[in-house]
Amino acid sequence: MRIFFFVILTALFSINLPAQIGAGCDGARYRYRVFDDISVDYDIPYGSNISADGSNITLVMDIYKPVGDVANNRPVVLVAHGGFFLAGSNDGSDVVPLCQDLARMGYVVASISYRLGINN
Repeated sequence: MRIFFFVILTALFSINLPAQIGAGCDGARYRYRVFDDISVDYDIPYGSNISADGSNITLVMDIYKPVGDVANNRPVVLVAHGGFFLAGSNDGSDVVPLCQDLARMGYVVASISYRLGINN
């Protein structure tokens, strides 16, 4: 019975606790597009792997950042394209708009490439 009351009280008191309160979180940043311009660093190598045919491939990522952001510490969103490890790329038409929108909200976005399957 004591454990039950402890769990209930803990749940009730934790409802009003915020997850994080950070500097610069005024309600708009990270929720809405607050930056007009972004910068993109393309094809930054982050690793290598062996492809299905035995050749060595370099894995790259594109970094999207808001232009004019003065915050020193910003959250990073890691975006890995879909495609079941058979198709897709880090600069595909489905990935780029998402990365651009997240960067305009204030995030730093890393869009990665990864080794694709046998037919690629």
